[in-house]
Amino acid sequence: CLVVDEKGGEVGSVAEVISGAQPILVIHGPDGPMRAGLDEIRRREIPGVHVLGLMHDRDLSEAYASADIFVFPSATETFGNSLLEAMGSGLPSLVAASGGVLEFSEHGRNAWLVAPDSVEAIEGGLERLLTDSALRRRLADGGLATARERDWAQVYDRLKDAGAFEEAKRALGETGTQTVLFIDEVHRFSKTQQDALLPAVENRWVTLVAATTENPFFSVISPLLSR
Repeated sequence: CLVVDEKGGEVGSVAEVISGAQPILVIHGPDGPMRAGLDEIRRREIPGVHVLGLMHDRDLSEAYASADIFVFPSATETFGNSLLEAMGSGLPSLVAASGGVLEFSEHGRNAWLVAPDSVEAIEGGLERLLTDSALRRRLADGGLATARERDWAQVYDRLKDAGAFEEAKRALGETGTQTVLFIDEVHRFSKTQQDALLPAVENRWVTLVAATTENPFFSVISPLLSR
């Protein structure tokens, strides 16, 4: 069982449920709000529970590939890239029904949604997934289909094809309203796709707010950084 907790969640309860059943892996950001709680889990040395630090690239891919279930207890996630990564790895997922993950998570089809901030809900959901192999297969298949639909190239194409930039240009010209465009993990856009954002930014049709977990000086083209 792979648990990601970067922004807060009921990780302690997950550890207790899994203990003695099968190993659990907990991945978290090194300075996240749950660090003290995770350090406490380390100190308790719960059998079968392994708390890992932040992982990237191959190490993270291997963690996904080695897991049987993905648990995402965070109730404050703005989008849920970690969940999409798990879906793309073919993992059945248990997810707190809160925040941005609700945009693409469908209970019983591609994820098992439980009440956020509830130890009992997480316990019940985990027990269900651990004992229902047919449900795990259904969620894994649904998650893979969702991940394919959310390919980054397709995300960019939908943004372009929806006429978002033209609509922003019209709003600026007619009412003086400027559109704010937020792109999470902008480093996943190719250099060519980032180049295509430039006219809208340079002409101030949109105010671009972008986030990245990579070094922006290497992952974002310099014309965008300068603006």
